[in-house]
Amino acid sequence: MATNAGGCGPIKYGVTRHQVLALEAVLATGEVIRTGGKFVKASTGYDLTQLIVGSEGTLALVTEATLKLHPRAAHASTILIPFGTLDQVTAAVPRIVASGAAPLILEYIDMLTMAAITANVGLDLGIPKRVQDDAAAYLVVVLENTHEDRLEDDVGTLADLLVELGALEIYVLPAQAAGQLISAREKAFFVAKAAGADDIIDVVVPRAAIPAFLATRPRWPIPTPRS
Repeated sequence: MATNAGGCGPIKYGVTRHQVLALEAVLATGEVIRTGGKFVKASTGYDLTQLIVGSEGTLALVTEATLKLHPRAAHASTILIPFGTLDQVTAAVPRIVASGAAPLILEYIDMLTMAAITANVGLDLGIPKRVQDDAAAYLVVVLENTHEDRLEDDVGTLADLLVELGALEIYVLPAQAAGQLISAREKAFFVAKAAGADDIIDVVVPRAAIPAFLATRPRWPIPTPRS
């Protein structure tokens, strides 16, 4: 099982619906409608754009979308943090968000999923075996900034907080390894299916409720991948 901590990556910029300004869509009757527009605020009437986005194709077929674009920051850093207990790693999520760090990505990956996804792509992150043995789960945090020196300051500030929160170690990954890890994490669903998982669900849990939710989750062993 791999759980998104605070969303599927987009903490800083929000989720898909936050980026959709307008839609052209076809209703079940064949009627073509347009919603929204090239503006960032609409305070009157029903928000049909968000209704259609949230329906995920059940209310209408989207044929055109107007999206909000963000310039990509010039500098980014990916930090991998192992924790010894699930309580520590899940309690760290709301603290990181509340700290003002504004991570681009904030992901929780349990030890079994981490082992499976890295083995699936042959990725060696250089984590000593003693740390792997002690880690119950990991956080992956991606920070970005337009200035390299400010990014280094942000990483240092976050590192101080992570030490306070009980991190076993703090690893700033090389760019190539970071990209491979994020890509491998996105394929966790298919790795789980290949390992024999029959029921994979996606749940929505408030960040502050994540520790209590995971405390009630059964600890099933992950099957050996089928050859």
